[in-house]
Amino acid sequence: MSVYKYGICEWLMPVTGPAAITLAGEMGFDGVQILDSGGESQNFPMNNPRVQDIYKKAADKAGIDIQTYQLQSLVRSGKVKSPQDSQGFRDAVLAIKKGIKVCRAIGIKNLMMENFFDSFIYNDYDLENTGALLKVAGELTGEAGIQLIYESFVSVEKTLRLYEMANRSFKLCYDTLNPQKYDFGDPLDELRRYPLAIIDHIHFKDTAPNYTCSALLGRGSSQFKRSVELLREIGYTGWLVTENYYCEGAFGRENDPFESIQTDLDTMRERFRS
Repeated sequence: MSVYKYGICEWLMPVTGPAAITLAGEMGFDGVQILDSGGESQNFPMNNPRVQDIYKKAADKAGIDIQTYQLQSLVRSGKVKSPQDSQGFRDAVLAIKKGIKVCRAIGIKNLMMENFFDSFIYNDYDLENTGALLKVAGELTGEAGIQLIYESFVSVEKTLRLYEMANRSFKLCYDTLNPQKYDFGDPLDELRRYPLAIIDHIHFKDTAPNYTCSALLGRGSSQFKRSVELLREIGYTGWLVTENYYCEGAFGRENDPFESIQTDLDTMRERFRS
């Protein structure tokens, strides 16, 4: 039995929602990561029992896991770094509570957030506010038996500072391209510096030179092959998730997205064959 599982992010597929789950299962993935479908801006549609039932039935029929529930609308709002005494912070806590309810209703083990979009951390003030929310999120998810996942866009030192502020309650979604793309680190260095136990799953994507568009895994400049070698060297096992942007830019125009997805899944399986 393989020590790895293979997933895909619904938000980069040609279709999203239950259709993405069905197609991911047909293509041979073990799981899919889903978004919160607008969250607060749509009055939390994923908290509707009818919607939850549709997602759960799609996953059950496809025979795959909904591996992570991503609070992207919260991240896009920037409220992740709101001060504790603000309405933004209270709104963020509500979104987290709503997300926990979705996870419990559908049977999703991971609730994920990040400091991307309008939630980028630019200074110590942003870092302190983000850490305060992660602490509350960790307490709430821990009480509910859900694992809090955090994708960081800051250095190892700052990420580990957040980890301590949150009472070590989160695990990382580690993306092997983002550190070099957003210039906050080198994945080959960072993967050696993070404790292995803190990494929950890996995001893979590849890129054409100068980050103009995506590339098939291993055929761009993301250091994919070296990252694979390092992950095997340090003994990582678990989820490997593709986050290539299959429909965007020249990559999307020049390639059939489903063929690209299948190629990347085959590449991950071949590289991590155990």
